[in-house]
Amino acid sequence: MNPGFGERLRELRRTAGISQVELAGEQLSPSYISLLEAGKRQPSAEAVQIIAERLGCMVGDLVDPVTREQAQRAQLEIAYARLAMANGEITDARGRLEELLPQILTDRGLTDEVRMLLSEAYWRGADYRAAIETTLPLYERCVARASHLPLATVGLRLTRFYIDAGDLQAAIRHGESALRVMSEQGLEDTDEFLRAAATLLDAYYQIGDLVHAAAWASGLIERAERRGSTAGQAALYWNAALVEEAQGRLTEAVQLSERAVALLSEQHPSRDLGLLYTTCAYFLLEIDSSRAGQAVGLLDLALPVLKDFAASADLGFWEGTRALAALALGEPVAAEDYARQAVVTLAAEDRPEHAQAHLSLGDALTLQGRDQEAMAAYLAADQALQRCPQTRAAAAMWRELADRLVRAGKADEALTAYRRALDVAGVRAPALPGGSRDRAGAPARSPGTPATMSTTDTADGGPAPAAQRLGARS
Repeated sequence: MNPGFGERLRELRRTAGISQVELAGEQLSPSYISLLEAGKRQPSAEAVQIIAERLGCMVGDLVDPVTREQAQRAQLEIAYARLAMANGEITDARGRLEELLPQILTDRGLTDEVRMLLSEAYWRGADYRAAIETTLPLYERCVARASHLPLATVGLRLTRFYIDAGDLQAAIRHGESALRVMSEQGLEDTDEFLRAAATLLDAYYQIGDLVHAAAWASGLIERAERRGSTAGQAALYWNAALVEEAQGRLTEAVQLSERAVALLSEQHPSRDLGLLYTTCAYFLLEIDSSRAGQAVGLLDLALPVLKDFAASADLGFWEGTRALAALALGEPVAAEDYARQAVVTLAAEDRPEHAQAHLSLGDALTLQGRDQEAMAAYLAADQALQRCPQTRAAAAMWRELADRLVRAGKADEALTAYRRALDVAGVRAPALPGGSRDRAGAPARSPGTPATMSTTDTADGGPAPAAQRLGARS
């Protein structure tokens, strides 16, 4: 940032005849404006934009235009940040991009590239709010055709970020909006449109709208197959497999996921391929535990790919699935080791996979007769679930936890877990006349509790299927 920023800000503010309090408004603070003018604080890109709008000036009036030399240095920083993220050095990449962004605000192309990469760094670090806040201005520019970046790519990311943050309504709203704009721009037959549509399908799945999701998937797959879109078909097969699994059609789910793997295997190794191998293994374990050996084979293929491309959450997903395979093979000691690895890997992740790892650890300890340690693992799963976004995956996990607590003789704790599963799924008993308590005497669900998902009970009353527990991925 040019050292004269504070002086320019003070001069423009005084010329506009407004006070620091008026300039700050509700989004900033007068003390922050004072620090900026004194040169004691570097403004964020968002703050510069807000200040310019309130002063009625251009960003370039506050910040010097980017010189050719500065642009070249910025490109080197961007390239370094990409390399750092590829090597898993997310914190380093994020810090460099955050420092770079305020320096290039007058170059909209560079600014958009940095925002795009920075949003990925936030997402891979599980800071979903920051990822969303960084992407939203970029998405709005793409909708207005004011950015060189593809709307489909930015819209897909924004939808993905909202899904991972647990805000499914916002994910659907932005996903549908992006697809509508893309249709108006004549992009319906592109790979980008199909991948964005596949992500929206994921949101429908997560929110529990399985009928809509199944119909949506069928039409999109037909379109993708008609135009021979390999990447589009793979993404759609993947998410359609999750919808089939959620409806109990496990054989169809495996077939679709295997078709997705076959398509992606023809391309360069990627994160998606590693996750698909892992998802296929998960489906096999759900269909028939005797196919655990086949599942392990797929997991062996997935691991080197995930190590090269994936974030910690993806590796934790693999470790948790490998623990389940070990349980199916009757290897509780190995299952314990894999589950403990998953618990550590996912320690900073507020995701259902973290709770699943604790559940698998409890199961492995139970099989070894270590009941007290197993109960501690189940209670840790309860704590992990309370920190998760309350999606259909969380509802299914609450149900699984309740089943284990019942078997352990913890009736009160099991009842609480069952209630949480039903609350998240949007199922509750009506209030009794004259009160706000349900028929069992417990407080009714508060108005703020999510009520957007269908129940996750299976027909035979057993645990919900695996993909419901872990959630859709795209």
